[in-house]
Amino acid sequence: RVEVRGHRVRPEPPQYRVLLKPRGCLATLAPSAEDTAPRRSLARFIPDLEVGWQVVAPLDFLAEGVVLLTTDGALAARMSRGGGHVPMTYHLKLQGALTAADTARLSRGWKWDGRLVRPSFVETIATTQKNTWVEMVVAESRARVLKAAGETIRHSVLKISRVKLGPIRFEGL
Repeated sequence: RVEVRGHRVRPEPPQYRVLLKPRGCLATLAPSAEDTAPRRSLARFIPDLEVGWQVVAPLDFLAEGVVLLTTDGALAARMSRGGGHVPMTYHLKLQGALTAADTARLSRGWKWDGRLVRPSFVETIATTQKNTWVEMVVAESRARVLKAAGETIRHSVLKISRVKLGPIRFEGL
């Protein structure tokens, strides 16, 4: 029981907000200087920063996709930076045509920063003359871990889009 000056204080219920982070935007709520391009932050999209939002499983500057903001610190800790095992679905645009061996290699996983990253799902979803789109599900939010996937098979990752964060989808955002 918590009291302040003889009055019982009850915690406010946690709040949640889903955002579609654009490319070229810092996944932080600290406003950048003037919050102008090229280094704008998510702060420009949040009118009520004083609530105490936390960014869950942030994305790299050039990645785009689903981001969860919350005031629920316990949830944020469980889901961010290796703190949990929340499946995150990404669409990766890789330079060049991928072979079945490349896809199989991605499925086996790769090392990043001393730890194994093993996707639970990898599938080619589209191919053009110059590029291949792959859908990948991993429980990772560490920076640059998906770029390392491309390096593993010697294909540059040109675009990263997170389309699902756990059960939260990007549709309608």
